[in-house]
Amino acid sequence: MTRISVLLLALPWLIPMPVVAQALTSKAEEQPKTAREQPIPKAYLPPPGMCRIWVDNVPPARQPAPTDCATAIRNRPPNARVIFPDGKDGKDSKAAPRRPADTTKRKPPA
Repeated sequence: MTRISVLLLALPWLIPMPVVAQALTSKAEEQPKTAREQPIPKAYLPPPGMCRIWVDNVPPARQPAPTDCATAIRNRPPNARVIFPDGKDGKDSKAAPRRPADTTKRKPPA
């Protein structure tokens, strides 16, 4: 008899656990994005031909100035990333698709 009563007392505590776990999981998904996932304001993107070191958790107005890409890559601290101009990182959707070079032989002009 005592085993049945213990089972009956423990049963209500075991059933709601998946519901609680699901609620905790959905709250974890609602957390704000990390600093690396935050978008860079368009005014602070580097000009064509240059790159910029973007330090996490630093306001945009306090970021280092744009520089050449080799220097930016070489001097990047661990808590930063290098921002490339449009088209350098493969994310520019406006870039025209590249066509293969024409390999057919042409007749010389007469």
